[in-house]
Amino acid sequence: MKLKSKFNIQNEVETTQASKLISYSAFVKNPELISQSFDEVIGVIRNDRILFYIHPSQNVKQNKESQGHLLTFGSLIEEYYQIKKHEWSERHYSEKLRRYEKDLKPTFKNKLINQISIDDVINFLKKYQQRGVIDISHRLLSDISQVFDYAIITNKIEINFCSKIRKALIQKKVKGHACIVENELPALLNSICSYQNERSEIIKYALKFISLTFVRVNELLKAEWSEFDLTENVWTIPANRMKMKREHRVPLSLQALELLEQIQAYTNNHQYVFPHYFYNKPLKSNRLIYALYNLGYKEKMTVHGFRALASSILNNNGFNPDAIEKQLAHEEANRVRRAYNRADYFETRVDMMQWWSDFLVERCNQYIEKKQLVLI
Repeated sequence: MKLKSKFNIQNEVETTQASKLISYSAFVKNPELISQSFDEVIGVIRNDRILFYIHPSQNVKQNKESQGHLLTFGSLIEEYYQIKKHEWSERHYSEKLRRYEKDLKPTFKNKLINQISIDDVINFLKKYQQRGVIDISHRLLSDISQVFDYAIITNKIEINFCSKIRKALIQKKVKGHACIVENELPALLNSICSYQNERSEIIKYALKFISLTFVRVNELLKAEWSEFDLTENVWTIPANRMKMKREHRVPLSLQALELLEQIQAYTNNHQYVFPHYFYNKPLKSNRLIYALYNLGYKEKMTVHGFRALASSILNNNGFNPDAIEKQLAHEEANRVRRAYNRADYFETRVDMMQWWSDFLVERCNQYIEKKQLVLI
């Protein structure tokens, strides 16, 4: 019996009186029933006869942390997600919770964390791989692995075998964001200028502004006017909207300032820079990618591709790679270098962002409609 390693099981001749009784069938089917009774002597009965007593392990009495050996996967993942909820973005948290409710919960919720075997996890994931949803299978493995890591940190288990499982799975194909090359840039910029549909103006403004600033899509579309200092020419994106959860300053070029002035006059919205057509909330992100599709750039260019394009061209033109990475709000992969390199490179980035805006306008003269714009 599996529980012998954790409890002293003695027969009915033992004189100790049980403080709790459970049926033999309940004990066999649901050994976790005793998880709340570590300090009690439990009598297991069948046909009104005590078969044996379960005594708390001396190790359990001496070390309360070993109570974790009877914790279920469900209780641990819910505890872990509550801790991480305030660190993750709302979207990321919702996705993790949805995968738990839909996929992990039916199989693993009531399993004791230390009784989940490597075969349990492999067999679970293979069902998804056989259906062809390779990416989902790897996301689920990552979810399971995080719970195991949390269980290790909190002294519930000692081993996380998920890294070994990854080698046994069909690997997901890494597909980068589609992006044009430099000599295709003028055609793209002209296409954006000519984009027409019943509500094309705000979409054109959004595409132009993201090309000038090459921020992430969610950082762009949730931008609020309160984040912009048009006197100091800087846009400060708050930490809670950044992927790395750090405040990010974006220098605003003359072209970006001119575009903001036009947007403000067009939308007359005092909260969002890129508002929804009918409601006081941000424009939907799929509007931008669909616009690129309509312009003939499906599988050729994505909204995220502006980041890759800017990075490539700026690096090729001799700009400081650290300043470029800082402008992209990337985190230094090398932990030692990250700890020592805390420079903001802001002044360098001011010049760099003006150069980039000039570079775009040189390739499409009508890209930013000039009113009082003076290029320097």
